[in-house]
Amino acid sequence: MTAANACQDRHRRRGESVTAGLQGFSGGEGAGAGQDGLTGPQSVTFRVEGMAPAPQGSKTHVGKGVMIESCRNVKPWRELVAQAAMARCEPSCGRWADWQWAAWSVLHRSPDLTAAELLKEVGPRRHRITLVDVSSFLPALRGCMAKQEAQVLRGPVRMSVVFLFARPAGHFRQDGTLKPSAHAYHAVKPDGSKLLRSTEDALSKLVFEDDARIVGCTWEKRYTVGNERPGALITVIPLGGG
Repeated sequence: MTAANACQDRHRRRGESVTAGLQGFSGGEGAGAGQDGLTGPQSVTFRVEGMAPAPQGSKTHVGKGVMIESCRNVKPWRELVAQAAMARCEPSCGRWADWQWAAWSVLHRSPDLTAAELLKEVGPRRHRITLVDVSSFLPALRGCMAKQEAQVLRGPVRMSVVFLFARPAGHFRQDGTLKPSAHAYHAVKPDGSKLLRSTEDALSKLVFEDDARIVGCTWEKRYTVGNERPGALITVIPLGGG
């Protein structure tokens, strides 16, 4: 076995062990397992898919004392994580249109808005929606949010995250096998600690009460294997007590 094939096989077997705890998961709380073997009857395990994880923490000065996030993908990443967290307790939201996700995001920040106020915040021209659309969707949206709120983990929690990145095209030969020179580890930017920061912020008040409730966390970042897509594997476990 060549060094490249050995590397590919090692990561395939590692990926199988990571995803084993996710098989059979259908949303909501239930027994789950993270990449480090964490299990528990009330553990929450879910997958975020669709884009490479984005870091939070580095700022860029744009003038007049204004600082913005250096990574322009941090907001879309937080939104994707939040949507995956929402979908774990309400699978039907996986069929929501973009404007419905936008309405959820706005209402999550300002829960007392009326349908007219929500329409204005979401942007009727951008999404080509009317007050009738928002008014008919609002009761179902509030019901989903109430269901999600009831499933927020209370008290201290421990979290495990595996950040997944696609390998660069340069890592592969033309036949699709890994080159001997392909790195085994994702030992490049972005920093794992900054990835964790953006992910924790997205999960606050959706999976756990506040990121201050996280008393222990393990994370790793690696390249995808097999049919995996870029994103993250997340496990949160309540520890009990206050």
